[in-house]
Amino acid sequence: MRKIILCFGISLFSLGALAGESAVFSVSSSALSCSPSVVKVGNSLNLVLAAGHGRELAVRRVFDNAWFFLVVSGSNPDEPQLMPVDAFAASRSVAIPATVISVPSGKTSPERVFSGPGKYEVYVSDNLESEIGGFMCTVQVVR
Repeated sequence: MRKIILCFGISLFSLGALAGESAVFSVSSSALSCSPSVVKVGNSLNLVLAAGHGRELAVRRVFDNAWFFLVVSGSNPDEPQLMPVDAFAASRSVAIPATVISVPSGKTSPERVFSGPGKYEVYVSDNLESEIGGFMCTVQVVR
């Protein structure tokens, strides 16, 4: 009987994975906007945030798929955050400095987030590592 239950549980888990359930991040300039949409290397990125935008912030560097979790709940105290979660949740605007450094997900050494030209995606959510989704905006970094 245990084998049947175990097989059934594994099958349900596999079906969920095959269904491709993932978070949906909407593009809505009234909820989150990146300003300017084209940023020169060395300049800050400004975010304009609507009320209730979420508690967490991440940037994905598209060219190498590096994820930088800049504001997250339960973060490692050794990894500095851009600001505390509660401060981010209450903010209506946030400047991300060109010099911001963070440890990319899955790595151990800090890197400059905006390390070079290319496309970057900014994500906000109440919980980035869940299926609840949130909002995103895109910025192009140029020389």
